[in-house]
Amino acid sequence: DAQESRGLGDVYKRQDLYEVSVNEKDGRKEYGQAALIKATKVNTDFHEATVAITNDGKTMYFTRDNVNKKNKLNYDNKGTTNLKIYKATLVGDNWDNIIELPFNNDHYSTGHPTLSVDNKKLYFVSDREGGFGQTDIYVVDILGNNTYSEPVNLGSKINTEGREMFPFIAKDSTFYFSSDGYLNLGLLDIYSSDILKDETAEPVNIGAPYNSGYDDFAFFMDCLLYTSPSPRDS
Repeated sequence: DAQESRGLGDVYKRQDLYEVSVNEKDGRKEYGQAALIKATKVNTDFHEATVAITNDGKTMYFTRDNVNKKNKLNYDNKGTTNLKIYKATLVGDNWDNIIELPFNNDHYSTGHPTLSVDNKKLYFVSDREGGFGQTDIYVVDILGNNTYSEPVNLGSKINTEGREMFPFIAKDSTFYFSSDGYLNLGLLDIYSSDILKDETAEPVNIGAPYNSGYDDFAFFMDCLLYTSPSPRDS
């Protein structure tokens, strides 16, 4: 049977991308109703998720199932449809000009994009050959004109024999990610690292209540958002 790539796609079901309006009133943020993002070619019948948007709000990177020009799933020779990263540009109020990034490949998955604070580097997850484990975190330089440097593995200070996924970089350049390859509370846990400021830094499990005996992932810090399919509130 055809299946989505084990590792990047197995922690969530197929999804679409949504947006909400955010307004501040009396020092508190108020959120509108969720609606599909304004775009005709971003959401498909398959899987879109894990968005990174540039500081100017004009460029979006997102993960999608590997689909062909007829909007049908592309499978590799093992019957697997892998994940890819795409870029969209804001034109007026709509996301348009969808471009597949050049370091994708039909034979392995590439997904979970996040940007450095200065938007000059793009970090992502892949199960490509040559990594340390099931899925590793990589980085490319954004060179402009839809060109990028060759992907570089973040190395053994981040990646393990297990799964490293869902990278996120806070405004102070603290690097957050999820992993099941370190001593943890169970399955995927969220870790923080100063690797972007100190190449010798070791990752730190951020502990309870953010981590549990279940998968904890997709950490984002503005206020504090993260995902956990555990039976407790998150």
